[in-house]
Amino acid sequence: MAFEHPLVPGAFDRTPERPNDSAAVWPEEVFITGTDLNDAFGIARRQSERIGNTVSRDGDRKSGAAIEIDRAGSRILLGGGTVYVAGDVRPVGAAVLEGVDLTTDLIVGVRVSSTVINSEDDPTLAGLKPGTEAEGEKGASRIVTRLVWGYAGDGAEGQLYPVYTLVKGTPLDQTPPAEMSQVAQVSAAQDFGANGNYIDEGCRVTAIEKSNGNVVFSIAAGTGNIKGFKRSREHALRLEIEEKWDTFQIDGEQHTYTVASNKKQKFRLHYGPIDELVNIQLEKEVTEDVTRSQIINGSDTLQNDSLKEIVQIKQGSKTFVRGTDYQLTADKVDWSLAGDEPSPGSSYHCKYRYRDSVQPVTVSAHDIELTGGRTGGEVVVIYKRKLPRVDLVCLDQTGNAVYVEGQSSARAVAPQTPDNLLKLATVYNDFDGLPLVKNDGTHNITYDKLWEVVQLLNSSRDLIALNRLQLDIHDKEPAAKRGIFVDPFADDRWRDLGAQQNAAVRNGMLTLPLDVTIHDLNNTGVEMLPYKLENVIDQPLSTTCKLINRFASHEPFPASMKLEPSQDFWTDVDEVWASDVTHEVFGPEASSTSEQQVVGTAEENAKFLRAIDITVTIEGFGGGEILDRIMFDNVDMTPAQKPAAAGDGQLTLTLSIPAKKHAAGEKLVEAFGVGGSEAFARFVGEGKVTTQTMQRVTTLVLVPPPPPPPQIITVTRIITRNRDPRGQTFSLPAGNRHIAQVKLWFCKIGNPNTPVVVELRATNGAGFPTDEILAQAVIDMSKVELNKWTPCPFPSLPYLLSTREYAFIAITPDNEHSISAAVLGEFDEKNQSFLGVNPYTVGTEIESSNNSTYLPVHGSDLTCGVDAAEFTQTTKRVELGNVDLDRCSDLMIAAAVDTPETGCSITFEITRADGSKIRTAAYAGVQFDEWVKETVSIAAILKGTRTASPRLFPGVQVRAGKLAETADYIGVAFQTGNASRFPVRVKRTLPNGASAKVFLKNSSGDFVEAPYKTGEVLDAAGTVDATYELDQNLGSQTAVKITITGNPKARPVLEDLRAVATI
Repeated sequence: MAFEHPLVPGAFDRTPERPNDSAAVWPEEVFITGTDLNDAFGIARRQSERIGNTVSRDGDRKSGAAIEIDRAGSRILLGGGTVYVAGDVRPVGAAVLEGVDLTTDLIVGVRVSSTVINSEDDPTLAGLKPGTEAEGEKGASRIVTRLVWGYAGDGAEGQLYPVYTLVKGTPLDQTPPAEMSQVAQVSAAQDFGANGNYIDEGCRVTAIEKSNGNVVFSIAAGTGNIKGFKRSREHALRLEIEEKWDTFQIDGEQHTYTVASNKKQKFRLHYGPIDELVNIQLEKEVTEDVTRSQIINGSDTLQNDSLKEIVQIKQGSKTFVRGTDYQLTADKVDWSLAGDEPSPGSSYHCKYRYRDSVQPVTVSAHDIELTGGRTGGEVVVIYKRKLPRVDLVCLDQTGNAVYVEGQSSARAVAPQTPDNLLKLATVYNDFDGLPLVKNDGTHNITYDKLWEVVQLLNSSRDLIALNRLQLDIHDKEPAAKRGIFVDPFADDRWRDLGAQQNAAVRNGMLTLPLDVTIHDLNNTGVEMLPYKLENVIDQPLSTTCKLINRFASHEPFPASMKLEPSQDFWTDVDEVWASDVTHEVFGPEASSTSEQQVVGTAEENAKFLRAIDITVTIEGFGGGEILDRIMFDNVDMTPAQKPAAAGDGQLTLTLSIPAKKHAAGEKLVEAFGVGGSEAFARFVGEGKVTTQTMQRVTTLVLVPPPPPPPQIITVTRIITRNRDPRGQTFSLPAGNRHIAQVKLWFCKIGNPNTPVVVELRATNGAGFPTDEILAQAVIDMSKVELNKWTPCPFPSLPYLLSTREYAFIAITPDNEHSISAAVLGEFDEKNQSFLGVNPYTVGTEIESSNNSTYLPVHGSDLTCGVDAAEFTQTTKRVELGNVDLDRCSDLMIAAAVDTPETGCSITFEITRADGSKIRTAAYAGVQFDEWVKETVSIAAILKGTRTASPRLFPGVQVRAGKLAETADYIGVAFQTGNASRFPVRVKRTLPNGASAKVFLKNSSGDFVEAPYKTGEVLDAAGTVDATYELDQNLGSQTAVKITITGNPKARPVLEDLRAVATI
């Protein structure tokens, strides 16, 4: 018969030949046969398989089933787990595939092995109900299906379902199988990595009122995506923030009392709003009857003090002469001069002026009203003003509103948004009424729309800028044109490359260039607030002692390499003029900023590492071992005379990095000894450096980065050296924290001279460590005491999120170093109890034979603890050193700072020679209004909370700019058509002391000055749309030259150059 079952003799199954059957239905009085039952179960099985195939495919791993490659032993190590095959998720046991050729491409997968068991093989499959006709009779057979590991070409029977593809021994996909409980974390990590924090919809912030000393904001309903998690609200959120401000005292602001003394006068103070009136000195004039004292040539006391001058002294018809008869001494009438004086005991009239401390009649935020002053008299006001501040309204990971305060300053700038917060709006506080709210949070946008906008802007930005200027000159010069030249000063593209010139052009402005000097400050470690330890995770149970290096990888650690410096925050720019360099230190905004904003640029100057000497210190070479080669950014920089390590294995040399030979970015430094020793380190040279980069730079490199994969495939990671770590995953119990140390319980020590490295790593969301090292501790095993807690400190105090899972791993080449663990079901001798539950349920123990693919050790957790930092003070001052400024006009402090959450900030304080202090933030430029030649001291002020501290990384630099006093700009030539009139228009802002002259090139190549003709004032800052015009024939073509002069107090800024050749 055609429907025989392929495995069970005497059984039939029609479903393979009837793919469209959807159900088996038995009418009444119809026999039920075994074939019909097989068909019914087969139909159900086929339906289930079709559903499963919509979400999975044969060979998909659902849990475990990890792969490890042992190249040395030509083996493939495969873990147990579950794999989706033939419509079902089936278990597969661990296996080791021996004698595998790892030099070729290979398919590794599972084969299905099916076995038939009937009642003869297993009596329990016979009828079980006693007393029935079925008792002891044959029952249905069972098909037992098992999965076994195999690979293509191994000679085994059965269909192979591919799970892994190997290219010359490298698995193409080692992504751990996702578990549904962790899908959200995986998705969140990917979303945040690609898009950061963003507003999905709504969340508009409005300042609505002031109430009981608070400013009340309303945050509209909407959805925010923070750290990859969406937080939605269906209603508005009310946020009340206490209104508080910092003050600055104005000492001695002067005004003049212009009305009669019996009138009231209102004065608008220069700086407001007013916080407190400290003192008001009002000049008054009074005439007082004074009785001459009995002492000849003595003095007479007046009723008032703080006298300014005596106007007149008169007795009857006689008027005494000031300076001849009397003088003012110590607020008294002094008659000690040789002239006349009133008789003792007689009275006289004395008119004098004095300063009186008064209270205002009325006070407002900016004005005071006074009365009683002398007409033409002086008014001196001492008061405290409210300093403006720029703050942020944000959402945290739970969707709650967070208010981030900025730094109060007369020129306040917005604070940096912490990574764990989503910025909704910027709040500009002048503390005069409700603050201004700018809803400038980042909103999501589809990639289609984003790409459309980028393409549009890239193709049209130059046309828009040039067109605007051309239309402007057309409107203002209606006569016939023979040639037009415009330059929006967006970059240097419209300048004559062959002409000597030095003006800086960037961001829509032409200005004086800066000559920048870099001063490196002497902070060599990560600066944070002082702290004490607080235990947050404790797993003290122990039942067994486990090898760290279970797979016995004996290759020693590479030697350690230290770079000094390991970072540089200044880059050289490949440009003819100092435009980019000037913008790095001084980046002002053009008056027509709203018209000049662009997204993307057609060209960007290349940035390089500047010339710098790097001191390389290597520890761990063999005594006397000669350096074979040292590579920087894959460039051989080995000295001609190869140095040898000292007897203790230490070697020091200097690498001189040439200017403009290495692109800016992160660079690998590699050193190799003749005896086989190796050492690695990272150097970073960027204008601004991220916290993640600084964590990499300050971490010991144990394994060199992998080489690039073959171009025809994509490889997650190429294993370049086996490491056999053991570790533990964990999550913080409540709240984000800085981790100070991990504690391990060592139970056996091998070679005490071989260290153990403990690394704190991020995980990929599925519970397995990534290559991102957050912190590192090197444990000197000669100082470890057995069966005691061994602290593994992380000096940089990495900041961990309570919503993420992390792992710490221990690595060593020693095959005897061991740490304690607690295994489910085993006996804890110290605590005298069996472990009936997992000792630590939040995480699990993990191990690996290659430091890449990890296997969970279910039912086992390391004996460990995690201590967080509890900061004992919330502020700290760090003295960074002195800097000698020589004719400095602009200053900027470049630093890598990390402000992990609200309440954390780093402010830099510059103390000048006269004791005055300037506070600024990293990368916020400071402009002086004079040439500064003095020594200034730099300090960092760290502010944090009990659980969070800012981090100041090494390598703080001071960028001191010297402003040029004169500069030239020469544009490219344009055709004139032998025109005779040349109007040149340019918007100019010229403070008193600055100047701008315009020239045009004639047929002889000389530049002829174009006289200033007229101008239109555009704004209160004094920007003028100036017209220069030259009436003469310049030949067939000409070029515009502009010469500007200025000084720190008077900085010229020119915008929107438009020139036309007309008749």
